[in-house]
Amino acid sequence: MGAPLRFGRLAMEHSRSPSKPWRRWGAGGSAPSSLAHAASFRPDDHDELSAKPAILEKPSQLACAKAISDVYNNDLLMRHIVSFVTDFNDRIHVEMSSARLRHISRTAKWRFKSGGDSLTLSFRTLNSYVTVELGDVWFVLPCTTMDNRRQGSRQLTTQPRKLMNTLYGMAGRFALGIKRVAFGGVEMWSSSAVQNHQLIVTVDLLRFINDRLRNVASISFSNCGFDEHAVEYLSSEQCSFPIRLQELSLSGVWFDSDTFVSKFVSTVTPSLSSLLLEDFKAAQLGFAVLQQLQEKTVLTDLLIRVTPYSFQGMTVPAIRNFFSTASAVTRELRIHVRCSRRSRAGALLFAIRNLPAFDSISELQFLIQPGSQQEAEDAAYLLDNLGKFPRLQKLKCGGWRNYDLTSALCNGLAACFALQDLSLSNIDESSQNETAMLLSFIPSHLLSLEFKSLAVTDLDFVDLSTSTSNLRRLEVLYCSIPINTMVLRHLLNRSTYPKLRKMTVVMNTGTPRQYNDMLSQHFASVHCSTHYSNQRWCYIEADRRHIRVKLVLINQFLINHQSVLFNSSKVDEGFPRLQLEPDLEESDEDLDQAGNVVGYPESYSDSELSIRRRAFGSSFLKTIRF
Repeated sequence: MGAPLRFGRLAMEHSRSPSKPWRRWGAGGSAPSSLAHAASFRPDDHDELSAKPAILEKPSQLACAKAISDVYNNDLLMRHIVSFVTDFNDRIHVEMSSARLRHISRTAKWRFKSGGDSLTLSFRTLNSYVTVELGDVWFVLPCTTMDNRRQGSRQLTTQPRKLMNTLYGMAGRFALGIKRVAFGGVEMWSSSAVQNHQLIVTVDLLRFINDRLRNVASISFSNCGFDEHAVEYLSSEQCSFPIRLQELSLSGVWFDSDTFVSKFVSTVTPSLSSLLLEDFKAAQLGFAVLQQLQEKTVLTDLLIRVTPYSFQGMTVPAIRNFFSTASAVTRELRIHVRCSRRSRAGALLFAIRNLPAFDSISELQFLIQPGSQQEAEDAAYLLDNLGKFPRLQKLKCGGWRNYDLTSALCNGLAACFALQDLSLSNIDESSQNETAMLLSFIPSHLLSLEFKSLAVTDLDFVDLSTSTSNLRRLEVLYCSIPINTMVLRHLLNRSTYPKLRKMTVVMNTGTPRQYNDMLSQHFASVHCSTHYSNQRWCYIEADRRHIRVKLVLINQFLINHQSVLFNSSKVDEGFPRLQLEPDLEESDEDLDQAGNVVGYPESYSDSELSIRRRAFGSSFLKTIRF
């Protein structure tokens, strides 16, 4: 539990009663006899000199004990202190110490560092046990999966009692704070080693969400199966949580019978604003969901991740009709297309040639490996017409070894005037200078740039920095040549990337400690470690770049308006605003950081410094752009 528990025990030792904190010293509450002896102490008492330091420390100890007692007996402060005790066992120990602390703990918040509003049930072990996680609280419990739900001739239709009792117990403490629920699936970091056991969503799980989690606004179902009783409950009047949902994610969901799909889509309600469809059959679930959306509402955001499997058995007109309907039911459409060499993606790639006709597309991910000349021509046609997407802001593409596709991508990038985020990955060179040609066509107005598995060199980065000075995020991973130290210093130069806020790179020399010291001078959050594939390489991740305030301009500004600064009544009324770079938007952390960076000459007095600090308060900093 840490400091709060020790603090509470210390306070209990010093305070037996809130009204009489010093009762242990006697009925009258008098101080101990050692304090009376200290009042009669004389310097010539050489036999008592050894006790002098201990005697003189008693008043300060009493003041400290009284302060601890005041805090301990304040329910409001103790509730705030206990809220930072997020370890479940430590929290139980706090509640077992006294009835008062039990009441305080049960009414205090749980201030988790992350994940405090998300209840997740996912597979992280080799067996079919599910991990129930909320913030720092997690349990590994048995569950009903596709493999174990059939026991002889009987089929399980509920979850194990131990799992449901744990969920209801967690809801008793965290129900008000749970805003998101995620069922099924495997964590990304363990997907290569952990089997996806296909969680069965049963009626008792849905009834638990409906009855106990009243504040849930987002639900994600990943690689889950719905049995008949669960689908019947979803379509019944007893189930009311779908009308409270704002976000819904369906990834790899399946049913015992295709006839259940029409009842399942009742989860799509007018309150829904964001929807994710992934690993689905467009002819069954896809069209059913879109038809429900046409009758109910218009989404704010729709993300569709498709593969050739999604449109298996469908004709080209049917595929185009699906994308046309998807574009009509949302204000912002994001499409991710992934095709491998053996996936037979001819129909899909030919059908998406007309995607530029849809104005709502704002994000496009195009990871393909053409298996034939016709597939390569269809993909090149789409890349060559990227400039016809009027609202395209984010683009991710790659996965091929084809000069024609790279050339088509260059032509498309040259006409993408609204693009802000670009990610290129796994583009192998099929001819000399192919990568250099691609880098030369990267738009200069990009805010985020990501390279993965590209044959880039140090000179390529130097040349690229001259044309992409507006970058705020740069990520370079798994490239053929790690970045050199001299190139890193060039990237850290403010004249190179004055607006850079986040950077992720792999270095070919040096130690993590060396780069940690170097980058800490430029970024507030730095993580450096040895690269997993090569011990001589260093992985670097830096975020939240320090703001260096232009002191000359600010000091001159303060001198010109010192009459206003020293009049406190005018600071909040008509104080002039300073605009250095109005096009750069800073976060709240950057603004707080800027208030600490502003320098003050040594000639200023304390009163002047306090006024200057007041002038750079939160209301003033929000108008300054660095």
